[in-house]
Amino acid sequence: MNLARILCYKKETIMRKTYLIIIGLLIIVQAGFSQEAVKSDLSSALKAGDITLFSDHLHTYIDLSIPGLDNNVSKNQAIQGLKDFFRKHPPSSYVKNHEGSSKDGSIYIIGTYSSNNGKNFRTYFLMKKMEGQFRIVQIQFDEQ
Repeated sequence: MNLARILCYKKETIMRKTYLIIIGLLIIVQAGFSQEAVKSDLSSALKAGDITLFSDHLHTYIDLSIPGLDNNVSKNQAIQGLKDFFRKHPPSSYVKNHEGSSKDGSIYIIGTYSSNNGKNFRTYFLMKKMEGQFRIVQIQFDEQ
């Protein structure tokens, strides 16, 4: 009888550990999908000149630097500022030049945004993980 209890206990312990490992792996995989979703939405939005494609990924406040606006603004102000930017500088192309991450887990993307009016802008996006999701906290468009 004692042997049966020991075997049952070991089986339960192994099952608990297995479940914990599976849950941990799912969290890691989900974080990767979240990161890739933000990158994909961002790239699509810049190619289309459509802020709504990545507005869900914006943090509550954003350091926004675009021609005519350089400030820490609310999400709504950032959306309006970017809509105005895309209206004045409709996209002809967007190319991601570089991306990376820092020790604190932040992700950055540097690219080149070309507009139909012949102007090119170096873009910089900084994302930080907050409450389990990556949020865009900084956006820069610097004319080249």
